[in-house]
Amino acid sequence: MAKGRERLHSAINQVMRVLNQAGTISRLKARWLTGGQDMCTASGGFKELSLGDVLAVLVLVPLGIICSVGLFMLEWLWVKCSPCQRKSQALQQYPFEQKAGSKTSWGI
Repeated sequence: MAKGRERLHSAINQVMRVLNQAGTISRLKARWLTGGQDMCTASGGFKELSLGDVLAVLVLVPLGIICSVGLFMLEWLWVKCSPCQRKSQALQQYPFEQKAGSKTSWGI
């Protein structure tokens, strides 16, 4: 909240020091936080990942890639074949093509 705002940051620190010296913070902790003082202890170590933890990534990511490529190919084929179908349907519905050598109604 006070990042980049030095005056606000120092004012918040000053108020927190006054509350701490007055004992307000310890009274609020005693009243509302009954779990004790060490509720949020920092852990110094880390847990190593096992094969079971990483198995989902090792299996699902390649499956997702394969499915994505398959869907892309299906959509690409759909787009490539759709205009062909529409063009053939339009030609069947409106047979306006003239035979070679025949004249139109305008005499051209």
